[in-house]
Amino acid sequence: MKTVQLGTVSVIHETWLPYAAACLISYCNKIPEIKSNYKFNNPIYKYKPVEEYTEQFKNIDVFGLTCYVWNQAYNDQLMSHYKDVNPNGITMYGGPNVPEDPKLAEQFAKEHPYIDIFWVGPGEKLVSKFLLNIDAPMSTHDGSFGLGWNNVEVGRKLYQIGTDEMPTPYIDGVFDSILKEEKRVKASFETNRGCPFKCAFCDWGGQARSKVTKFDMDPVYEQLDFLYKHTNIAEVEILDANFGMLPRDLDVVKQMKANKEATGNNPKISYSGLAKNGSKWLPEIIDIIHNNLDADQRNLKVSFQTHAKETLKVINRANINNDKLTPLVDSFKAKGLPVTSEMIIALPGETADSWLYSLNRDYEIGIDFMRTYFLNLVPNTELYTEKFQKDHKVKSKILAFPYSFSGLGYKQLHNHPEYRDERSTYEFEEIEIMHRCFSYDEEEVVRMFDYWWFYHNFHNSRALSYTMKDLYDTGHDIQFQAKWFYKHLYQMPFIESLVEKNRQIIRNIFKDEPRTEVKDLATYLYFSRCLRADEIYQFWHNKDKFQEDLSKVYPEKLVKYDIAQWKKEFDMSMYGTDARIKPTDIIAVGSER
Repeated sequence: MKTVQLGTVSVIHETWLPYAAACLISYCNKIPEIKSNYKFNNPIYKYKPVEEYTEQFKNIDVFGLTCYVWNQAYNDQLMSHYKDVNPNGITMYGGPNVPEDPKLAEQFAKEHPYIDIFWVGPGEKLVSKFLLNIDAPMSTHDGSFGLGWNNVEVGRKLYQIGTDEMPTPYIDGVFDSILKEEKRVKASFETNRGCPFKCAFCDWGGQARSKVTKFDMDPVYEQLDFLYKHTNIAEVEILDANFGMLPRDLDVVKQMKANKEATGNNPKISYSGLAKNGSKWLPEIIDIIHNNLDADQRNLKVSFQTHAKETLKVINRANINNDKLTPLVDSFKAKGLPVTSEMIIALPGETADSWLYSLNRDYEIGIDFMRTYFLNLVPNTELYTEKFQKDHKVKSKILAFPYSFSGLGYKQLHNHPEYRDERSTYEFEEIEIMHRCFSYDEEEVVRMFDYWWFYHNFHNSRALSYTMKDLYDTGHDIQFQAKWFYKHLYQMPFIESLVEKNRQIIRNIFKDEPRTEVKDLATYLYFSRCLRADEIYQFWHNKDKFQEDLSKVYPEKLVKYDIAQWKKEFDMSMYGTDARIKPTDIIAVGSER
């Protein structure tokens, strides 16, 4: 009997159950011939030094990992070490980071000589077919099982699983051992796979995933029953690309509500993506989730990405109508639910002025918080293709972040005064970002970030938006406010120093070099989700300079605000500044009418 080790490693959440690997195990174990000839170890899911796996690797015959942006570098280290320990073992890569394009796949194979076989698309049938034929002569593995065997053949055949073939790792016992060890875990589940949209920057609607497969509901309900019966499952994430798109999604959340009432357990609910064009039943779905379940309030997000129509056309998103989502936002806000938008800065086709327009549109719609992301270049997207990059004059670069940053929380990030990597210098997370394209160069990007900086600090940040609401609620839109602010920036030396610091970071990020190793926290903060903690700290810690600067440009009388009321609106502790700033030290800013 051969031993198989699969894994989905998350360097972001160490208690995130390895759902992708577990699906492969669940599917394979339902095939009697595989079950009688293979033993599957518990899937790997935690980031730890590769040397700790040495003894385990000696007894593994087949080793496979799911690859994505955040774990690729670690996977490479892990697989390379496995081949050193067990040179005769078979290694496999799958997941979104394995390119579908044969030319790119061949290059990817050359860059990973320690990997024997590569999978593209849904892996259940691919892996099972390979295991059933593992002892066949090498020459018979002609690429039909994946992208390549032993780096010799490069081809592909995509296998979609059927509606009645949904893997059921929870009820199959794949996670039983892990759930005995972990007190609090995050679990994922899906009711369908695929996305009908083909946004140029996203791999959800790539060739291998554009068809939507709706799984039978009985196993979906069985999986949900399992999730709600286990008290150590603290969070459940719905993986569907467009949850709320299908009428039956309403039945799913009703079942979750029933499970909560039956078990008394109420894990936090989050979702990867809501229906991008909305639906008539989506408001009721959201109402049930946010009023009857323990919903992540920050997760009620609409994925605008941009409001610039020309940019939407360039990124193949013209079939998604942002205006359809506006009434939906209104309905959420009418129920008292905060709404988050997702935006991408520096999309191809974007300019500083069109980006400012998008910020203004979010402001007009009444978005409570805007999450802004860098534009990453992800394999198996249109944006990643040679044709798209040639047509739109796309130039990219690699940013490399040390894993020591990825593992830090809000407080740790803020209190981490400088880069101190406790691990090897080569342990980096590499992200490929858009450097320039036909619509912008480096300085145009700097202008985009100027506008983003203004919007985030004076409108997006809950602390500053609350205290500054009178000062900036002048009846003028964001476009007017931002241009006014930067026109008078030279009159505000302290604030100007913060702006210039951020401009320099952006220039360093986008400088014309193929690779930049990020070793300072200020740069990393641009890529983290910590809501610009350092910046907010700087504002409050230097309140006198902050107020003095503003008084030069905005002549309204600045007054002390009610600290108790401010504390209700905003919890500074999440930023790790509570140890440095006392409530009595904070003088909030407002204006008298």
